[in-house]
Amino acid sequence: MAITALGYLGIRSDLRDDWSAFAGGLLGMQEVDRAGKTIAFRMDDRKQRLVVSDEPGETLAFMGWEVGDRDDLEYYATRLDAAGYRATFGSPELADRRFVEDIVFFHDPAGNR
Repeated sequence: MAITALGYLGIRSDLRDDWSAFAGGLLGMQEVDRAGKTIAFRMDDRKQRLVVSDEPGETLAFMGWEVGDRDDLEYYATRLDAAGYRATFGSPELADRRFVEDIVFFHDPAGNR
């Protein structure tokens, strides 16, 4: 049972054009979606690795950690609950928006989800 990778990051920022220049120009990421208030970028075969949402301020919105399978996801959800961090299985709609099979969310000590 292991976390295998950091799958994606979500950022809240009202500086979307700056993020587009940074991710596309400096990091070489491909802009793959600019629907509504969100810009998504990729750098490999995954649908998205960085998501920037047009919201006031500059802050981390969410992180997506990859695990091997559903059993691993349940294992980490149980560990989080036991440590006092309430882990909640997300809806199929949220999983679809993040392009993942299943999703669990929780808030870390800094309040990040």
